[in-house]
Amino acid sequence: MFLYPTPDLPDDTPIDHVRFFTRVRNALTTAGVKTVGEIREASDAKLLSLQDLGKGSVTIFGSRWAFPQPMGSGPLAKSPPDLLNFNEEILPQWGKTGCARLQVAERFGIGVPMTSDSVPTVGQLLVAAFGFSRAKNSQLNQRWIGMSWRIGSQLPQSLLSISIQRLGEVDLVCRALETELMTQPQQAGDLDLRPNYLAVLSEWWIGSAYAICYTLKDRKILSDAEFLRLADELRMIRVQVEKYEVPSDRGLSEPLQFSPARLRPDEKEAPIYTYDKNDRLKSHIPRKGVSQRWSYMWEVFDVKADATRWYERLDLSDRMLNLLAPVAEVAPDTAAASSSAVPE
Repeated sequence: MFLYPTPDLPDDTPIDHVRFFTRVRNALTTAGVKTVGEIREASDAKLLSLQDLGKGSVTIFGSRWAFPQPMGSGPLAKSPPDLLNFNEEILPQWGKTGCARLQVAERFGIGVPMTSDSVPTVGQLLVAAFGFSRAKNSQLNQRWIGMSWRIGSQLPQSLLSISIQRLGEVDLVCRALETELMTQPQQAGDLDLRPNYLAVLSEWWIGSAYAICYTLKDRKILSDAEFLRLADELRMIRVQVEKYEVPSDRGLSEPLQFSPARLRPDEKEAPIYTYDKNDRLKSHIPRKGVSQRWSYMWEVFDVKADATRWYERLDLSDRMLNLLAPVAEVAPDTAAASSSAVPE
């Protein structure tokens, strides 16, 4: 099975194990290049000197790397001290210092080339955000990569490994933003859109995590009870978030009545709306909030249990990691699971 090129491939990875275009692979092999590390160390001039490799082919290596980045980012250096506080310079004071530091980020393989304009592009900001999140959670990043290899290899000739790594990338960004909102909370009167974008990423994470778990369950790759429970909980959240339905509503014997989580200023009591599974225009808006760890939570109505439960994204992620990427000792930033947390 070929490994999809990622920034975290060890230097000693044989190029025979990495997914390259056939022409590129043949050129590297003919030149005697054997490992990913040799490509990382090669200059553009050296790569251009290889037979059958023109400028177009060398472009795909990107800043002396051997492959395009599937998630829009380059490799992290083993020790990038200048990146850990890089986010302090991004907004709102970009300026010349920010430009220089983004170029430093590019030097470590985390960014994309700067334009002549000192204003960062959307792509540069996105790449930087994902890069910082990996740097701040390097141990978790390695666990997600390990999971992608260990679990993804169970479905040969698929992109499951890539899907798992992308899920991990978004998880790390969510964790970084959750931590930031705890340490740098919203200020009264400020228009702070961080919670909105955290919600966007959190809901995407739920849908993608469900899709991965469904595949593993459907192909009978994993079938233990804890995994099946996690997969079912992700399914229920996903149905509410993406389909606007009560999960497994076919099991309802009668319509349900719900009330919104909050009242409008002009309302004296909570209005009641009815959810009828037979209604063509049926819809359900679940209650949601954030936990004490500033992770998004969703209230789910479990038809089979005839009860409601709250689920926290961070807890679901921790459980997924512990089930699919077990370690002898849980990293400090994942040890404080709080499955019993309630939304604020």
